[in-house]
Amino acid sequence: MTEPMAAPHSPTLTDLLERDLLMRFGTPLIGGEELRAALGYPTAEALRQAISRGTVPVPVFAVPHRRGKFALIRDIAAWLAALRQGAVDPADAQEVPMR
Repeated sequence: MTEPMAAPHSPTLTDLLERDLLMRFGTPLIGGEELRAALGYPTAEALRQAISRGTVPVPVFAVPHRRGKFALIRDIAAWLAALRQGAVDPADAQEVPMR
């Protein structure tokens, strides 16, 4: 007896972002300058400060025998998708009258 085929999976925004980030960086793990850029920090120092304050929006971790902190592309993609979900669509925004 054969099992029925599952319905085709429609990719979520997280899936699409993860695929794009994987294509861009070529690895599911990023750190250093690539991590800074992916999270949108203007400088390496700004990222370092966020890490020391515990305000980085995704889990970051050390890798044995490597310098710096790292994050998974999947976590960054999920964070970006969540930000997008909370964004206001300009077409739905009400106009604010000017004084």
